[in-house]
Amino acid sequence: MRAAPEQRYAASSASSASGGYRGTCEAGGAITLQDRYTILPQLLGEGSSAKVYRGLDVKTGRHVAVKVYRDTAGMSMASFKTSIEVRSTLGRPVRTRNPSVLDKMNFKGWFVELLGFSNDAQTGAAGVDPDSGWLYIVFELGGENLEDRLAACARERRGLALQELRALHWTLVSVVCGLQRHGLVHLDIKPTNIVRFPTGSGLWRWKLIDLDGVSKGGVLVRFGDVTFTPPYMSPELASVYVKAGPGRAKDCGLVLAPSMDVWSAGMCALEAALLAQVYNSRYLEWRQSTGSDVKFLEWLGNPSNPPVLSGKLRENVSAMDPDMCDLLEGMLTADPAKRFSATQCLRHRWFTPLLAPAGARPADPTSGHPAAKAPAAVAWAPTPCQRQVPLQIQNNKNNNTTTTTNNNNNSNNNNSNSNSSSIQTAVVGAPIEPVEAVGRELLQPKVAATRVCVAM
Repeated sequence: MRAAPEQRYAASSASSASGGYRGTCEAGGAITLQDRYTILPQLLGEGSSAKVYRGLDVKTGRHVAVKVYRDTAGMSMASFKTSIEVRSTLGRPVRTRNPSVLDKMNFKGWFVELLGFSNDAQTGAAGVDPDSGWLYIVFELGGENLEDRLAACARERRGLALQELRALHWTLVSVVCGLQRHGLVHLDIKPTNIVRFPTGSGLWRWKLIDLDGVSKGGVLVRFGDVTFTPPYMSPELASVYVKAGPGRAKDCGLVLAPSMDVWSAGMCALEAALLAQVYNSRYLEWRQSTGSDVKFLEWLGNPSNPPVLSGKLRENVSAMDPDMCDLLEGMLTADPAKRFSATQCLRHRWFTPLLAPAGARPADPTSGHPAAKAPAAVAWAPTPCQRQVPLQIQNNKNNNTTTTTNNNNNSNNNNSNSNSSSIQTAVVGAPIEPVEAVGRELLQPKVAATRVCVAM
């Protein structure tokens, strides 16, 4: 189906600070945490459970992002601990008896780097800082998020260069693989959660931020306990709601799977190619007319829907690059049993040009390649956000989460339950592995993916 017409994108400023926090950083002077991280009186963004401020690491002289949680108990504490645990898990090697190619790859560079956090005075473990009385996490500070990047391209009516588009798609697939390798599912991969970080020498890398809502994959959870944004959620997730019916879905059980993240990553990848949000206007229109998400979820979970890539839309994407079109079709197959797996995506021939000769640096994804032709009508609107209570990684208890957005441009992310802006937490200067060190073995011509027929 074709993307529905959308309103022109208009950047919005971050909403003003609200009360309820243990102290404030905007009104007074600078506050220094752990004798190292000085919080500057500049609010980068806020969500339902936390605010993010610009900070300064006085030891290194680098700016950082400091996420201060709204309170120190209940959902805020669970969200705080989940973010720390997930980022720690993503940095650990996976040991298996018969390691696959996926197990040998290093994916930690595709996730926001955690630099520090508040500690309990008695145990030294993650907890309430005794001096400030706060729960906080310090992240590396990044640049623009993907939504802002695509909005800028849409305003200028220029598509992303094919090489930049390919590098972005590689990031999205690598994020899903990194989560899958550790048995985790994100469920809320979307443009505002993908942020650019400089890596030195004028290069940069996209990374996933906002880890508060990550859950264990392969376990039974309640539908009402997962985090998602409707325009990017998978059809099988929506079908749980459809089968249960309004008012009863929150107590239904479902098993989270990496294929759900593949769909969300595929939607982001398609929007980057089109410079238009595929399902956003439909969702906003129906939500405005009905006052709820029910109509959109019922439509998304309907197995009789046509494929996402069909008709003129498919022709346009195939004209950009047939290999890219093949990958996106595989990622956006409605039937999860027929959808490309994360490993199939990494093996796809669309990524073969990313491989540099052995020992060489990968090419700068921002230079040297012709721009993909943008559709005649480009449009971008701020992404709506449906944030539900996510799960703890270990004990599956209810947990709170924050929505993220660009820290440089302070753009809002419209929340379906509030008007607060979202938060971007980001990072500067982490060492980044070159592409060939991450996945050369996967991208051999002999394992190029075949086309998946979409059967709805």
